[in-house]
Parts: sequence; C-alpha cells; structure tokens
Amino acid sequence: MKIRDEYRQKFAPILKALRDHQASLAAIPDLVIARPGFDPSEDALVPALVLAFRPPHRPSAVDYSKQFAVHTVEVEADPEEQLRASRSPGATSALAQFLTAAPQSFAPAKHGNYARPTGATAPRLDAVDEEMKLTIAASPDAGWPLLKEFLDVRARERLTVGMYQFTAPHIYKALLENLRHGKARLSIGLDPKPEPISGTGNKADDIYGPTILDRLERNLGPRFLFDWASVGKGAAFTTAYHIKVAVADGERFWLSTGNWQSSNLPPFDPVNAPGDLPPSFGSSYNREYHVVIEHKQLASTYEKFLDYDRSLPSQFAQPAMERLPDLILPPEDPEELSFAPRRWHEPLRLERKLKVQPLLTPDNYAPKVLAALQSATRKIYLQNQYISLNAQGDLKEFKDLVDALLERIEARLDVRIIVRDFMQPEKFDLLYALGFPKDVFRVQKSCHAKLIVVDGRQAIVGSHNW
Repeated sequence: MKIRDEYRQKFAPILKALRDHQASLAAIPDLVIARPGFDPSEDALVPALVLAFRPPHRPSAVDYSKQFAVHTVEVEADPEEQLRASRSPGATSALAQFLTAAPQSFAPAKHGNYARPTGATAPRLDAVDEEMKLTIAASPDAGWPLLKEFLDVRARERLTVGMYQFTAPHIYKALLENLRHGKARLSIGLDPKPEPISGTGNKADDIYGPTILDRLERNLGPRFLFDWASVGKGAAFTTAYHIKVAVADGERFWLSTGNWQSSNLPPFDPVNAPGDLPPSFGSSYNREYHVVIEHKQLASTYEKFLDYDRSLPSQFAQPAMERLPDLILPPEDPEELSFAPRRWHEPLRLERKLKVQPLLTPDNYAPKVLAALQSATRKIYLQNQYISLNAQGDLKEFKDLVDALLERIEARLDVRIIVRDFMQPEKFDLLYALGFPKDVFRVQKSCHAKLIVVDGRQAIVGSHNW
C-alpha cells in the first residue's frame, strides 16, 4: 500500500509549503488544519493545499495560492477534524503521514490481549451448509418489526446478548416482556462507553444505557447477568466491543449492523403501517441490515462466544461519560424530493439448504473476507460507514483488505462503494492518492450498514466498520 508516484511528485511542493510556512499557517484565524488533499471543486484529481476552517467560513480576501506558491483551497473543517484538533493540536492528516514517512517507520498497530477460547468444548467458527430458516431485513424498512418478531417468541431458558449501545425504550420494553413472566435468564455484555443521550433528533426518547441496565436488574433480579466488556489498554479488545448479536436458547439468533438504538431500529413499520411514519422518516434513520437464523449449531456458536466474552476480565465498574468539546455540526438537510414514491421492502424469508460462515473479529473476519474479495471475478459491492485508513495504528490485515479491493478495481471488475455522508474528505483524499477512482464511490445519508456482496453470490454482513 503506497501513494501513487504521480501524486507523490505533485504533492511534493505542497508538503514543502507546509514546512516552509508553518508560522504563517498557525497565525491564520480559525484555521483548524492545513493538509495535503485534492481540490473538491474539481472533477479531476487536482492536488492542493487544503485549509480547513472552523465553520461557518466564507472565502478569505487573502490569495493563499499566491502567498504559499501552490494551489490552495479553503473548506470548512468537518466535526472529526475539529475534534482531533482540540485533542491533538498540530496533528497531521493520514495522507500527510503516508507522504512523509516510510511504512516501516510507523508504530505497530495496537492489538488487544484477546485470546481465542481453547479446549475440547471451545466453540469453532466452522461454516455450516445445512437446512435452516433464515430471514433478512433492512432498516428503516423492517428492522424493528423483525427484531420484535424475534423477541415476541419467549425464551424458555436463556437470552444471551452482546451489544455496543443499548438505549432504545421500545427494545427495552420488548426485551422485558419476553422475560418478565417466565424463568429465563438474560445475559448481556455491553461496551463500556455508553453514549450520552441528547434528548433531540431520532433518539429524543432514548434512555441512557446504564439506566436501562438498572431497570432490568430491578425487574429480573438474579435472572439478570451483566458485564461490561473487556475494552481498553491492557484489555482483551483495544478500542471497542462492537458486536450486535442476540441468541435465544442456543437455537436461534439475531445478528445486525445496527445497535439497539432508535436511530438504528426506529419503532415503526413502514411496510404494514406507512401512515404512522413521521415526516422525513426515510432520511432520518439509518440504513441497516438484520439477519435472523434458526439453526442450533450456529446459534450455539455465537452463544458460547458471547459467554466467553463476558468471562474476560474487565476494568470497568461504572463508566464515566466523556464530555466532548463544542463542535459545529453541519445543518440537517430537509428530506429530498422524489418523483417516485418510496418503496419499503418486506423481509426475505428462506427455508432451505444454505451455507453460512460465522465471522468474528479478531478471530477470523479478515482472512475470510480477504479470500472472498480475492475470489471475485465480476463484481464487488461494498457498503460501509467509511474506509478509514491511518498511517499509524492500522492492522496489516485491514490494509490487506483495502489492497485487495484496489486490486479488483485495477483488474477492471465492477466495484461500487457506498459510504456515509459524513466520511471525512481527507479519508477520500488518501484513497484517491492510493489509486481509488472517484467514480467508484457514492455517498448515502445515514449509512450505518456494513455489507459486502461478491459476484452476486456471497453476502457478508455484520458490525465490522472499515
């Protein structure tokens, strides 16, 4: 993985300008970051010195191109750039790091202390090619109806959940209803960084995660088992416990790209009750994918891994809410007008022989997905929030995935990539400099999905951001 030689040459004078004019750049009012990038106003890839200002920003009267003797453009800094500048003043962009240092000089990526379960009874991530029931749904179309259907079938003995964020009141109520009148126990492992609740937007009625946990404990008593996941320095997982899985009685499971939040699983049924939808529903909630499978071996595999994760030592008793610095966010766009009515898609239900390969990080996701990408002969469709490369801190396995995607593009396969509308411009710039063409990308509002389709024959879905 390296910057194309043509771009490396064109960025050389821009990097020189950044070095030579450090003092002048630091004196520019409201400048958040100066970085190498591409001119966003041009259809072609035109290297430029990008000056990202704190919003709102109007073009300056100063001719910066003349002052710095290179092509210079002014943009508004996105929220992530503002956040990074507030935490690490003077931080450089990933593209600048790729351009100025040899890859072998970068610090190694941080691995957690996770070790796979071992022993005769340890779960195995083997593919299954057998008869099963499988249901697939998308949000905002039918995600909540499918999860409600899953939770409406009362667990007999146990319900086991691994989740990144859990704040949605309608999911809490359905979960409690599933368990209140029986004897089944509820086991939950949760990421130890609960999201603060703003009380606005599509999560206006959501509940702070620890409050939901307290309510479950009061209602279920000893039938409620809970652990914060082992996340952080020296823990099993370095940055996050990002899973979204629920297993009922070791027989059936729900797996999703979306958290148990109202933004991911809005409490509406567009297919059967379109009249109940609020204004701008289609653009207010996330695009997600959800799978429910009835198969004992697969369900038991996920259940055992969730139980194992909960057994890992955690350093968290009660997490502290992080207070973010004041950021200026882009305004919400009104819902776009359409000349055609929206189509809401019912779940797809299959009952036949199917091949399913369970994937987990850090266990087997990277090698399995790499093999799938390399096997493509016609097309790859990828939908994700972003492709976020960093010069330092990226695992080799992840960079191998990005390389494989670029190789398929260079082999002239039909590669199409959908990312979220808030993917940073500088992340695009790095991909362009590595050789990704502009025209393979499309931007989708509220895209929280993580989906890869290979040759129209393999579908990979889960909670793995790129």
